[in-house]
Amino acid sequence: MVIKLEGEWNVRLDPNLLGESDHWELGLGKGGLSVWLPTSLNEAGIGDIPTLQTEWTGSIFDRSWFHDPELKSYRDSSPPHFPFWLTPKKHYVGTAWYEREFEIPEAFVGVPFRITFERPHWQTQLWVDGEYLGACRSLCVAHLYEHSGVNAAGNHRIMLRVDNAIRDLDPGPDAHSISDHTQGNWNGVIGEMKLEFLSSVEIRNVQLDPDFESNFLHVRGLLAGMAAVRGNLSVEIAPLINEKGNENAEPITVQTCVATQSIYHEFELQLNMEGLHLWDEFDPALYQVSISFRASDGSEIHWSEPHGFRDFKADGRRLSVNGRPLFLLGNVDCCIFPLTGYPPMGIQAWKHYFQNLQRNGFNHVRFHSWCPPKAAFYAADQLGVYLQVEAPTWPNKRVSLGDGATVDHYVYEETERILEHYGNHASLCMVASGNEPFGDNQVDFLGKYVLHFKALDRRQLYTGASVGTKWPIVPESEFIVHSQPRGLPFEDQAPHACFDFSEEIEGFSAPFISHEMGQFCVFPDFDEIEHYTGVYQPKNLEMFRDRFLKNFPIEVAEKFLVASGKLQVLCYKAEIEAALRTSDLAGIQLLGANDFPGQGTALIGWLNAFYEPKRYVNFQVLKRFLAPTVVLARTSKFVYQSTETAEWILEIAHFGATDLLDQPLDWRLNACESGQLIEEGSLKISKIRTGQVSLLTMINVQLDLVKTASKCVLNVSVGDFSNEWNFWVFPDAPEVKMESNTVVIAESSNEVMDAIENEKDILILAGPELQNGRDIVQYFRPAFWNTSWFQMAPPHTLGLCIDDEHPVFCDFPTDFHSDYQWWELVQNQPVANLENFPESLTPIVRPIDTWFINRRLGMLFEFRIVESRVVCCTADLHSACSDVVSKNLFRSILSYMKGEEFEPTVEVSREAVFELFEKKKAQNS
Repeated sequence: MVIKLEGEWNVRLDPNLLGESDHWELGLGKGGLSVWLPTSLNEAGIGDIPTLQTEWTGSIFDRSWFHDPELKSYRDSSPPHFPFWLTPKKHYVGTAWYEREFEIPEAFVGVPFRITFERPHWQTQLWVDGEYLGACRSLCVAHLYEHSGVNAAGNHRIMLRVDNAIRDLDPGPDAHSISDHTQGNWNGVIGEMKLEFLSSVEIRNVQLDPDFESNFLHVRGLLAGMAAVRGNLSVEIAPLINEKGNENAEPITVQTCVATQSIYHEFELQLNMEGLHLWDEFDPALYQVSISFRASDGSEIHWSEPHGFRDFKADGRRLSVNGRPLFLLGNVDCCIFPLTGYPPMGIQAWKHYFQNLQRNGFNHVRFHSWCPPKAAFYAADQLGVYLQVEAPTWPNKRVSLGDGATVDHYVYEETERILEHYGNHASLCMVASGNEPFGDNQVDFLGKYVLHFKALDRRQLYTGASVGTKWPIVPESEFIVHSQPRGLPFEDQAPHACFDFSEEIEGFSAPFISHEMGQFCVFPDFDEIEHYTGVYQPKNLEMFRDRFLKNFPIEVAEKFLVASGKLQVLCYKAEIEAALRTSDLAGIQLLGANDFPGQGTALIGWLNAFYEPKRYVNFQVLKRFLAPTVVLARTSKFVYQSTETAEWILEIAHFGATDLLDQPLDWRLNACESGQLIEEGSLKISKIRTGQVSLLTMINVQLDLVKTASKCVLNVSVGDFSNEWNFWVFPDAPEVKMESNTVVIAESSNEVMDAIENEKDILILAGPELQNGRDIVQYFRPAFWNTSWFQMAPPHTLGLCIDDEHPVFCDFPTDFHSDYQWWELVQNQPVANLENFPESLTPIVRPIDTWFINRRLGMLFEFRIVESRVVCCTADLHSACSDVVSKNLFRSILSYMKGEEFEPTVEVSREAVFELFEKKKAQNS
């Protein structure tokens, strides 16, 4: 019999820890509130409205918000507009006592029972009728309490004390299991709540352990009785319906007799697995594993769970599943659920979550410093998703790992609980202690951690921790999650597609997975604000929008979003393809496909915090480079002169279910605007093996057919798989003369003054002498994570927003956003701060500023000053005039300025122009 405990409870907050000394376990008395569990206090509207004095769970690196005079109004609002994370409607950290009565029927007097609380947050103690039953502090599994049975029928009282404060145990304030950066440090219970009476015999601790060498399934467990255990035990494996139709297979059964004088009996049975379908991402075959025990007194008990059988292991520097090499296409989950602040507890919600990621090309999820509830594992089993879970710790800042703190023991406790409760799930493939620990002794500690769990449970692979570049690697790890193999090498060299990460992983024998790849920022989507209809308020986004509107009309935000988004996707494509070109890399973990609303607000996803696609996303484009099979091309550059020959090495990364046979390969090279076919070719590939990167062919194309500056595209298809790359061809032309009879080239305020006095048209090449804007660092790639979390570390911009239809680009092909032909013009090139220019001036090329400041920036813009018509360019065209890109942009600008369409209308004062050349104090976020 089961008594459901969901429903109305009394709750009383205990911020001063008076409850135990005042014996609240005997009853809350007056002063309590009513709450319907399961829920969080925040969701129930219980707690305090956040203020500047609120003590948060989470690190704040950039504290300029607290004293910046420009932000005073945002500090004074109620609640304040915190830029660091989403703001809960109510906030409470401390103990809360929850009380309710339950009724024991006469027939169950004296019968032992178990009370289950799934996902309380996060430390609990329990009393029944004032009797103390114990404490639990798991962030990963249900809290279980047992009672030997009450001695009277009727009403009885449960008192549950929940504490969400960090006390003797500190998992780390930024751990996503408890941090306000993502889910929030809420108090409450959100999962199943029940009281169940125990049978005379129970089946416990079932472990399903397939041995693929012997082809036997070992079924281990414990029979726990109230008296000597005697009877018949049987195990059955029956196929579940799945797309492959294996439900027609016959069940497999085995049974044995049990006779012991003990009240505990450990059992192990073996079943032959011959003929069973194995589980993977392409065929998540599941079987119902059922255990039955018929006791000698005629009573029966049953245990049953769906289960998939898979052989997931490290095979050299590759991971493999069922003997097939595997490439993990992973997303990092940081417990981001903005409507509730806590993860869903139902299987259907988790299926929707995983299916969304699968549509985006992912086959893998890493749960960063937290472990999802049991429903997530059932859903991942059904869909074929490989999971890495972590003990719920990020021991950093004020706590370290391996130095004797309470968290050392807690990491072991939680990992053991994870394996006990979730280890049977096929989807649970990889386990780590947590994220990026501090501590001088961490390597030794984590080495022992890995060895301990390898000996305890061989069904999963183990690594010490998921870490960034500065962290040491634990030699005992069976796989490595490290940030060495990531990044774009475009700081000092023009973009190309020859690089991979082979050198970064050279010398390591274990499978290497790229840690937190990507983190390319995009401008906020302010329309997302209205989606926050739950208990978390986007005060951060509201503040960013308000500050944006002080300098721009709202319609510009849409342009910034889409333009920066196109650059973001370009960068993700370049980095992911480099990873796929790396022959021995085992996988990637992106941080992330979705935005991270904490840590200063990291808008790094093509999905928002609700996992909804943003407006610039084209899923057909994503599918080309984020999929089990991806066509690849190596090339040394993306910008050519028409006198050159373009060379492309075509490859394919294939990690599909089977080899590909007799595949047609077709390629076409076209000029985009004219549609001119430059060259094409085709051949047949007899066999493409799965689990590797294969060379397809090499193509060489003479570009002399391209007579005008052109954007071109190379499209390559192999059977059903295709990919494409843009590149640019510029004709070989004479050197551009820096002097003109009709246009004065000016590089300083004095030269500008002279030209104005002579009523000349002026091309201001402001780069070398520019001062107002000099503090803004521009790279080709966008800002990393966000400028607040890394305290304005460069770059500060999010790409370019370009008026691509402007006639100044008559000889310079461009879209409305950054692309590779702009690299030489923006990488480490200055930008102008147009704070003193008229608001009516819209630059032709606008660098997009970090959303924390929202300055009006310009790289190419035009205006009038007295009788002079002016174009100003901050890119260093003068010294870079010898390169083909700068030369063509320079020529295109001059051609425009000499033509009839050159009629700028916005009047600008001399003072505003001359202030471009005056030093200004840097502005921080």
